[in-house]
Amino acid sequence: NALITLAQAKIRMGQFEDAKMIHDHIFTRKDLTQNQWFITKVGCINWYIKKGDLDGSEHLLNNVLDSIDNKVMQSYLRMLKGYVLFHTERKEEGMDLLKSSISSFTTF
Repeated sequence: NALITLAQAKIRMGQFEDAKMIHDHIFTRKDLTQNQWFITKVGCINWYIKKGDLDGSEHLLNNVLDSIDNKVMQSYLRMLKGYVLFHTERKEEGMDLLKSSISSFTTF
């Protein structure tokens, strides 16, 4: 948990390579819970967003979405993907995804 927090702080400070190194180290751990894995993946997605690589963030979002079956996590990722798409030329698609993810949170 401390490493996840440290990686998030490195992203906020713009120290992207340090954050990536920490994320890579976290993924080598054998005792990683599903929640820790998810939070770390979201950190990686944020890493791409903060660097301005929206294509990279969308690619990773799609990979993570395809690999999980937790509905809350999927809704959160769809919301993030909507944010990413909204900041590209696909604003309408992004807004639709944001709206649908927000409404899905009301059904949990």
